[in-house]
Amino acid sequence: MYNLLQVFVIKSSAIVMEALPFILLGSLVSSLIHVYVSEETVVKSVPDGVFRQIVSGIFLALFIPSCECGIVPIVRRLNAKGVPAPMSAAYMIASPVINPVVMIATYAGFKGSAEMTLMRVFISILAAFAVGFLFSRLKDPFYAVKTETHSHGCSCGCHGGRGFKNVISHAKDDFVQTLAYLITGAFFAGAFHVLMPESVINSIGGHGAAAVAVMMVFAVLLSVCSEADSFVASSFVRFSPASMLAFVNFGPIFDLKLVFMYRAVMSNRTMTKMVLTAAALVYAVCLLLDYAGFGV
Repeated sequence: MYNLLQVFVIKSSAIVMEALPFILLGSLVSSLIHVYVSEETVVKSVPDGVFRQIVSGIFLALFIPSCECGIVPIVRRLNAKGVPAPMSAAYMIASPVINPVVMIATYAGFKGSAEMTLMRVFISILAAFAVGFLFSRLKDPFYAVKTETHSHGCSCGCHGGRGFKNVISHAKDDFVQTLAYLITGAFFAGAFHVLMPESVINSIGGHGAAAVAVMMVFAVLLSVCSEADSFVASSFVRFSPASMLAFVNFGPIFDLKLVFMYRAVMSNRTMTKMVLTAAALVYAVCLLLDYAGFGV
């Protein structure tokens, strides 16, 4: 019993510690956007048309990279500044994969496989388009972030205006809120590690529809950050390369920690529609790749 409790504590705390730097970075970026980027500037830079907005959201991932652990506060602020939902959604899906750090980590995690790295990026782009178009059809898919009001006589720097104090104040608020959701998700992910050890996971490996589905479920339950998930996926040597792609593509979109973190920016109904859309696309593409003998 003590050993199981020890594993639970280690796994849960590891998830939190792994995500903390990225949540902090995401909170700082979101705060800088809130303080120094005006609504007018954002609105002027947003292209017309859903397709162009989604493409812009995907390219934004290269300029404001973030793994899924830090994406929620950034999306909240972008949305508050007037970035349309399709663009925010595409950025939210693409950023955990289409950023330089994760692409290098993917290449290394899959032992120098450019094929696995490029295919992961390709599937992520498809998922970003699918979710972006979905959000273009939904009415107010993201929660509205209230704009703070303040007295012009206030000089504390905590409610309005520009400056270091204001950046830190907003970053702190975003960090604390996101951290609460992260800890809840890490608790459940740690429990899964106790109930389902890796030796059992590896024993279920294989090819075909079941393997792809199983790896997607594992991605949700293991809740590994996108900067490390390729190393975990490649360790499942009994699984096909296509099912490994399902793991590294679906995990950054949806896992146990994200279940709770997404609730800070969208309703359960919206989250369900997004997850089902992304899951169907990732599953279908990876299953086709598996049947085509990808990576074998």
